[in-house]
Amino acid sequence: MNYNFTKRMVAVVSIVGALYLSSGCGKYEEGPELSLMSKKARVTGEWEVTKMLGDDGEEYDMGNMDMTWTFEKDGSFASAMTFEYDGVSLTNDEKGEWEFSEDKEELDIEIDGDVESFEILRLSNKEMFLELDDMRIEFEKK
Repeated sequence: MNYNFTKRMVAVVSIVGALYLSSGCGKYEEGPELSLMSKKARVTGEWEVTKMLGDDGEEYDMGNMDMTWTFEKDGSFASAMTFEYDGVSLTNDEKGEWEFSEDKEELDIEIDGDVESFEILRLSNKEMFLELDDMRIEFEKK
């Protein structure tokens, strides 16, 4: 075997291994097992709430409600909710700040001085599942 080829293969395997170990593989209950994107890069962006589940696993009827959460790289946070009922559209927008907990297993969101800590169940670049108390919220990246 060519010495230079072997040397390059060892370098490639070392780099891939380092990326795997530094990615926090398997950190979240529902994955992903491996991501080459940082946790901050994965959470940053606009997310649409696709499903909300209660403690008994029953899905809340979101009916005519649209909800999005936006996480900016600088730590700012915004949520927007639109609800339509009987031809009337109601909106609620809130702004605040977000950060990971020290162990990066929770997202801490602060709005008007109140902080809620959401357990991260899944965080990929396209899906995020969070849990607060007994409520599960599932998101898809827009």
